[in-house]
Amino acid sequence: MSRGAHHILEGLLAYEGRDLALFPNDGGRWRLDPVCGLARLAGLRVRITGTRSDFDVIDVERFERI
Repeated sequence: MSRGAHHILEGLLAYEGRDLALFPNDGGRWRLDPVCGLARLAGLRVRITGTRSDFDVIDVERFERI
């Protein structure tokens, strides 16, 4: 996947140390560049829409609980 690619991902949102990470349904992990309000959904399943900004980082544009 190239940097700058747009993604819609679903999975478990959880803290990994001090950072938020998304653990997708199909495996793996994405670190998140969060937006205001995202932390309150930690521990829940979410859908994240964003742009890949680094090897394993998604810049979050939108999010919702699923």
